[in-house]
Amino acid sequence: KTKDKLTAGVSTGFARLCLVSEDAFPQVVREVSGYLTRAGQRAPEQLLFSLRNKGYAERFPEATLEFLDLVLEQSSVSLPDDLLTCLRKVRTAEPGLEETARFKALLRLAGGALE
Repeated sequence: KTKDKLTAGVSTGFARLCLVSEDAFPQVVREVSGYLTRAGQRAPEQLLFSLRNKGYAERFPEATLEFLDLVLEQSSVSLPDDLLTCLRKVRTAEPGLEETARFKALLRLAGGALE
């Protein structure tokens, strides 16, 4: 299973697996991180919406940042408000993460500032 054979569909499938993993979310993100790619991710807005609604940002802020960084294209996001909402929840749950490079990159991607 080499990474060069990874398709967008396979990556999306692993991303969805992460989103249904409930309490195992951080562990699953860690385990499948090599299979999560930004390029060609199908329906990133659905992934973002699901992530926000699952409450993972509050429960697992660091894993949430890792997941978002792995699956979201760095050029654009269809739902910047959803991304900003997730980032606010991450910051509330674990304020120190706001200073990480990953958090700052995702904030730039969302094109906004947190209140």
